[in-house]
Amino acid sequence: MRTGRQTGMKWIDRQRKRQTGIGNDGKFSKVPSGEKPTKKTDLKYRCSECGKAHLREGWRAGRLEFQE
Repeated sequence: MRTGRQTGMKWIDRQRKRQTGIGNDGKFSKVPSGEKPTKKTDLKYRCSECGKAHLREGWRAGRLEFQE
């Protein structure tokens, strides 16, 4: 069965139009696909002299390897 063009007058369309604006849009501000396939890596560096740890913002990677 073929359907015609959507009118945009359904309840969910009207609700979405009311919600759009500045700030949190509730359920309309979420990513439709849900979880991301990879997580961001946070790298922690530790100083060899004083032992102080430094945290650097990471990036998205499927696999992270270190070579010495």
